[in-house]
Amino acid sequence: MGQRDRALVTFAALMTRHETEDLGAFAALALDAGVTPAELSETITHLAFYTGWGNATAAARA
Repeated sequence: MGQRDRALVTFAALMTRHETEDLGAFAALALDAGVTPAELSETITHLAFYTGWGNATAAARA
């Protein structure tokens, strides 16, 4: 698993656990590692159905 994949998985895990204080930093890290904004958006949308709207909106703000 490469840095890009780890950054995306970490972002998803933080979102799922509603750890909003680190979401912005890991969103930036994921973007720097090659994750596209569309992929972050898709991750947030997909996980919103499993983790709740509150987690999704917090992640979207990050």
